[in-house]
Parts: sequence; structure tokens; C-alpha cells
Amino acid sequence: MRIAGKRLAYAAKSDGKWWAVVDEQKWGPYEELHGPSFSSDSKRVGYAARRDGDRWRLVMDGEEGKQGYDEMRGPVFNPCGQRLAYAARVDGSWRMMVDGVEGPPYGDDIHDSVFSPDGKRVAYAGKRGKSWHVVVDGREGRPYEDDIHDPIFSPDGKHMAYAVEQDEKWRPVLDGREGALYDYMSPPVFSSDGKYVAYSARKGGRWRIIVERY
Repeated sequence: MRIAGKRLAYAAKSDGKWWAVVDEQKWGPYEELHGPSFSSDSKRVGYAARRDGDRWRLVMDGEEGKQGYDEMRGPVFNPCGQRLAYAARVDGSWRMMVDGVEGPPYGDDIHDSVFSPDGKRVAYAGKRGKSWHVVVDGREGRPYEDDIHDPIFSPDGKHMAYAVEQDEKWRPVLDGREGALYDYMSPPVFSSDGKYVAYSARKGGRWRIIVERY
């Protein structure tokens, strides 16, 4: 369910079919549906859906896109509501679609797409073969064999932080700089002025709060 001002949108299942319900208006029916999501100004609503016997399509304001995909995730609007990103699988490979432009192929998986607060930058995690990468503005970061979680931009959009798994351990990565290994850690968060990043971490049975200054 999504609420934006006076608008309401949610997915509902009836008689084995999915419907997108937006401001009491029903769009569908669909076999599968991801979303819906509002833009930040609440003027637009989008979701990914598949009709019976058809491929996945992006649906914006009730209008289905012409491009069909094997599978989809998203969509995600940027904070200004003017840009859109979603993951789509075509011919066996996942790609991040940003403003309708295809990103590089990742055969195994893509997740955690995120825009910077000013909406100008976009990042996500993609897996190719045995390696995961954080991709920022189309540029791949260093490979990791285990998963990458929760990439986040600083408030000014200049810095990037995320958590990675390595051999059943976790570590923070801040602008490509790797931190210490922990048994587990929470997603990193930035302070409102962007000068600090913080996360909780467990090591040897003890939890602690870590605050680092940029």
C-alpha cells in the first residue's frame, strides 16, 4: 500500500487475479503485479505487471508500455519524481532501465536500486557470474563474491555507503573504502549533514554502534 497526500494505491487479489487500485479506480486484471508506487509529487503512479499469456510490462498512470520483459522489479522514482528506474530481465540477463535507457547486462540478479537525494545519480547492486558489484552512474565497483546490501547516497549525493557479505561475515564499504569485518551489521545511514555515517554491528556476541566521520 502507498499513500501520497490524498492519494492511495495498493495491489489487491480477487478471484485469483491481481488488480492495481488507485484512488478507488481498478486497473487490471493481471496474473502478477509489483507495486504500485507514487512519484514524490504524487502526480504519477507506476507498477510492473503481467497479464495472462503476456510478458511483464511497465504500467504508468494506467497505460501499459509497449516493451515486454521476461521479468521485472520496481519501478522506483527519484525524489523529484522526474526520473524512473526499474530492473528488467531480457534474454536471460537482468538490466537496470533508467529513464528508458538500458544498463549493462547482469545474468544473475539486480536489486536495491536507489537515487541520490537530488535525483541526479542512481546506484544498484548487480551480479554477474560469481561476482556482485555496486554500479553507480553506470560504473562498476570492485567485485565481491557474496551479496551487497542497501547502497545509500549521502544527502549531498557525493558519497556512497553499503554493506557487503564476505565468507559469512559483514563489512561496511564507504566510497570504496572497506571497514572492519563483523558477524552482522545493519544498513549504514548518513547524518543529515552528510558528515557522519553510522551502523550497528555485532562481533563476538556484543553489539555496538559505530559512527564514522567523513
